[in-house]
Amino acid sequence: MAGLLGIVTSTIDSYLHAMGVTAVHDILQPALGHRLKEATEIRYTRYATVLLSLGAIYAALHTQNFLGLLVLSLELAGPLLMVPIIAGMMGLKPDKRVFYGAAGVTLVAYLIAKLRLPVDQEHLVALTSVLANGASFFGFYRLRHKRFVTVQRAQATESYAYLYRPPRKPFLERLGDSIPTPRRIIAYSQKQVEKYGAPYALLGVFCCINYTFPYFMWKHETTSMYTTMLYLRVLGAVLCGLLIVKDKWPASFLPYLPTYWHLTLLYCLPFTSTVMFLLTQGSMEWLINVALTIMFLIVLVDWLSFVILTALGISLGLLFYTLAIGPIALQLDFSTGYLLVYTCIFSTLIALLFARRREQHLEAKLREISDHHHANKPVAADIYPAVCRIVTMIEQQVLEFSNNYRQQSEASIQLTSQGELLTTPDCLLYLFPTALEIIKYGADMDNHLVQEIKQAHIDPQANLLSLKACVTSILENYRILDRQDAAIDTASEDYPTYASFTHLQYALIHVLRFIHACDPDTGVSLKITSTEGIHISLHGKSLPYAIQQLFSLFPAQTSAKHPGLAISRLLIEAHGGQLLCRTHTIGQSLYTEFILLIPPAGLGTREHSSPT
Repeated sequence: MAGLLGIVTSTIDSYLHAMGVTAVHDILQPALGHRLKEATEIRYTRYATVLLSLGAIYAALHTQNFLGLLVLSLELAGPLLMVPIIAGMMGLKPDKRVFYGAAGVTLVAYLIAKLRLPVDQEHLVALTSVLANGASFFGFYRLRHKRFVTVQRAQATESYAYLYRPPRKPFLERLGDSIPTPRRIIAYSQKQVEKYGAPYALLGVFCCINYTFPYFMWKHETTSMYTTMLYLRVLGAVLCGLLIVKDKWPASFLPYLPTYWHLTLLYCLPFTSTVMFLLTQGSMEWLINVALTIMFLIVLVDWLSFVILTALGISLGLLFYTLAIGPIALQLDFSTGYLLVYTCIFSTLIALLFARRREQHLEAKLREISDHHHANKPVAADIYPAVCRIVTMIEQQVLEFSNNYRQQSEASIQLTSQGELLTTPDCLLYLFPTALEIIKYGADMDNHLVQEIKQAHIDPQANLLSLKACVTSILENYRILDRQDAAIDTASEDYPTYASFTHLQYALIHVLRFIHACDPDTGVSLKITSTEGIHISLHGKSLPYAIQQLFSLFPAQTSAKHPGLAISRLLIEAHGGQLLCRTHTIGQSLYTEFILLIPPAGLGTREHSSPT
C-alpha cells in the first residue's frame, strides 16, 4: 500500500504542476496581454495549483464514476493535442488558427463517432478523432501556408526552412522519380551513411554474439520450429560476420557496403524480431526484444531510414511467416496485446522525436560550420579575391577575343596564320599560382564566378537581340577567321533574347573550335529552337574526353583541359542558360550533341520594346 500510494502521489504531483502552469502561462497570461511579470506568474501558478487540487478532491468525493470522467478527459485531450504536439516537437512552425480549426473538426468528429458508433465499437472513437485531427491539422496547414515550414533552431537564433514545397513536376514524372530502383536505393544508402555514419564492425560483433549467446530467447515448444530458428540465426551471423571483415572486401564491392549495411539491419532487427515474436506466440522475452529492437534501430540510422526499415522488415516478416510456416494464428491475452501496442507506439514515438531532434542539431552544426566565414556579410563582400581575379582575366580574354574579330580587316586576317589564332592564350593557364586559394574557397566557386560575371559584365553590356541574327553574324566571322565550315539549318526558329553579343560570340566560337579540333573535316550545322536554343549535332562521332570533364575549370584528366569550354559554360550560365553535351548510341552509330540553352526574353530576363 505504501508503494502504491507513492506511485499515485508522484503521478498526481506531476499532473497538478502541469495544470497550474498551463492555467496561468497558457490561459491567464495571454488573456491579460502578457502583462504578468515572472514573479507574479509564479505566485499565481501556486494559487492555481492549490485551487485545482481542491477542485479535483471535491470532484473525486462527489462523483460516482470518477474513472469514467478520467477516460472521457483522455478521449478529448488525446485527439486534440497529440498531432499538434508531435508536429511542434518535430519542428513544424506553429499556427494557432490551424490548431483551432483542427480542434473544431476533431470535436465534431468525436461527437459523431460517440453518438453513431455502437457500444461494442466505442474503442474506435479515439482512433477516429485522432485521424480527423491529423487530417484536418495538416490539411489546414497546407491550405494556409502552401507548404510545410519547419523552425531550424541553432543556439539562440531561429530560421525557417521548407519541409515540403508544392511540386512543379507532372504527377507521372514525380511518380516515376519515387520508384525505388536499385540505383536509387544504392544512392540513398550511400548518402545516409555518409551523412550519419555507420558502425559496421561494432554492429557485426554485437549481433554475432547476440545470435549465439541468448539461447533462452530462442526456445520453442514445437521441436520442428528449431530448424527454422537455426536457419535464421546462422544467416544473421553470416551477414554480421561479413560486416566485421569489410576491410577484406574487393574494392569493386565497397560502393555497395552502405546498401548491405541497411539490408543487414533490416534482416537482423525488424525482420527477425517479427518472425520470432510470431514463432513464440508473443512470449514476454520477445515482447521486450521488440522494444529493444526499436530503440536499437533508431540509434543506428536516421529517422527516415528507421521508418522505411521498420515498415519493410515487419511486412517481410509477416509474409515470410505466412509462406514458410503457415497462417498467422497469434493468440494474445488482453495484457500482452495491450503491452505490445503500448510498446510499439510509445517506443516509436520517443525514438522518432528524439532522433529527429538529434538530426536537426547535427544539421544545424553543419550549417554553422559551413557558414562560419560567410555569416552576416552582404553577397558582394562574400566574393573571394581569387574569384575576382579569375573574373577579371576571363573578361580580358573575352574582350581581346572580340577585338580580334572586330578590328582586323579581311586582308590582315588572310595574313594571320590559323595556328596563331588557335593559340590565343587562355586566361586559365595563368591561374595555377592561385590554385591553393581556390581549393580553400571550396565547391561554391562556380556559383560566385557566374554571379560576378553576370553582375559586373553581362548585365551592363546586355541588349535585346535576335538570336538568329547573332548566330548568323558569329558564324560569318568564324568562317573568315578560323576557315571552318559552319551554317544554320534552314528550319531554325528565331526569338529575342537578352544577351551580350561579345560574350555570346566567345562561347559559341569556342564550342565550334572544340568540335573542329576533334574532327577538322566535320561540317557543322546549327539549329535554333525556342525550347533548346542553339543545337549542334555530330553524327557518327564520339568525344575523346569524358563529358563531365569538358566544362570543368580544373579537370582531373589533363587530356581534357579545354579552358575555352569552361569559360563558355560560365558565360552561358551568366546569361541564365546552360551549356550541355550529350552522347547517345543509336544502333551501331554514335550521336553527339552540344546545346547552348539561351533563355528567350521574358523567361527570367529583362525585356525591351523590340529586338535589335
